[in-house]
Amino acid sequence: MELPRRPMIHPITLAMRQYMQAYADPVHAAGARKYFGEHFLAYGVHGAKKKVAQQLRAALKAYGPIDGAVRLSIVEELLASRMYEEGQAAILLLNGHAADLGYNGLERLHGWIDQYVDNWGICDSLCLGIVWQVAQAASQHVTILMAWASDPNPWVRRAACVTVLRLNRAGQDADVAIELSNSLLLQHECDHWVQKAWGWMLKQLVALHPELAERYLLTRQGLPPLVVTHATARLPKSVRAHIKRQRPSCHAFANIHSRENTNA
Repeated sequence: MELPRRPMIHPITLAMRQYMQAYADPVHAAGARKYFGEHFLAYGVHGAKKKVAQQLRAALKAYGPIDGAVRLSIVEELLASRMYEEGQAAILLLNGHAADLGYNGLERLHGWIDQYVDNWGICDSLCLGIVWQVAQAASQHVTILMAWASDPNPWVRRAACVTVLRLNRAGQDADVAIELSNSLLLQHECDHWVQKAWGWMLKQLVALHPELAERYLLTRQGLPPLVVTHATARLPKSVRAHIKRQRPSCHAFANIHSRENTNA
């Protein structure tokens, strides 16, 4: 009986993997895990982003030109490893080639985030580097990102916040940040990493549209304390104190989840 063949790994993927294994440092990887979270996987390559970029250029030069379909297959191979350095290589490989994702690019990116992303480092790098560009070109991106905000996977929900944040930086979708915030609030979003991105998104709104953001923070009841803390981080101390004083029910959100956990 013939055994099933293992899928062939592309030579570029293999070259990147061998390089990172050769320069792996488990102690450095363990230290990074404390920063990125318990599910974070890495080789522990020192100066990872710079060295990954250098090695990727060398691997591409050695292999020669690749078409869009091959590029996407390599990107998925690298992301599927869930190793931080390979994920960064995947994002670098796709940078400047987001059009290769095609008409349903956001759908494909959603699938990758849902299956392969389990730390904020890769989530944010992917959104700030690639996802926002694809969203910017998609006519239905607001509807799609709002759907991401209610996805069962918290990394997809975080990706929605970070993508809207980056679109705001490009001068787009200020109203979408408010809409997304309201959606997360109504669904009682309680994931730590989503709340931090939610607050980061609102902090960006404060920087770009201070009157709109401050009015929202003053009047929207029930925003989680962690979100408010991050959103107001760059405001003057007196303004932060004023916003917190004017928010008598900002702890109600935590109380709701305390009761829910008690009843669970």
